[in-house]
Parts: sequence; structure tokens; C-alpha cells
Amino acid sequence: MNSEILINKLMAYFNVFSMHELATKLEISQQAISKWKKNNSIMAIKKRCRELGIYNEIFIDFDKEDFGINFPNDIKKTLNIIKTMIKDNQELKNQFHQYLKDFIKDNL
Repeated sequence: MNSEILINKLMAYFNVFSMHELATKLEISQQAISKWKKNNSIMAIKKRCRELGIYNEIFIDFDKEDFGINFPNDIKKTLNIIKTMIKDNQELKNQFHQYLKDFIKDNL
């Protein structure tokens, strides 16, 4: 994992297309984001995500980290789309997460 990937995940999470927009959403300067990228400052990104309450959304994926397997890229993309769709509904998120765990246990 590197800072550039995390910055891209943050941009996707906030549905923004520029560093200026991302900086506004993160309530930091564009220079801070550039510094994260230049120095590969994963810990700083983690800290800011925790402060904003979005750590799990950025750092926990429905893939190897959660379920002990590595899904193919097309399945990861689909899971990320679903994850984005349910991000504001904790009950639905929990139900989907449990469904996915059960599916993996029963089929893989």
C-alpha cells in the first residue's frame, strides 16, 4: 500500500476529481496532500482518516484483509461499488458484510 493509492481511494470516496476538492473535503491544505504523496506518509493519512471518522471506509476492504482471500480485480471493483453504495447505511453495510462472509464460507 502506498500513499498515492490511498489518495486515489480518498478521491473516490469523496467523489472528487482534483486535489483542491480533496483538500477541502479533508479540511487540510493541498500542500499537505502533496507532502503525503511525496513522503509516502501513510501514517498521516491514517491519522486524518481516524479524525474524520472514515478510517474503516478507506483502510478496510472487502478482500484479503477481511476474509483471508484475494478476489480477482473485477470482483474487487464490484465490491467497492457496493461498498460505496452502502457506506451511509450501517445496518445495510453490516448485513452485506455478513452475507459476504457466509457466501465465502459456504462457497470457497
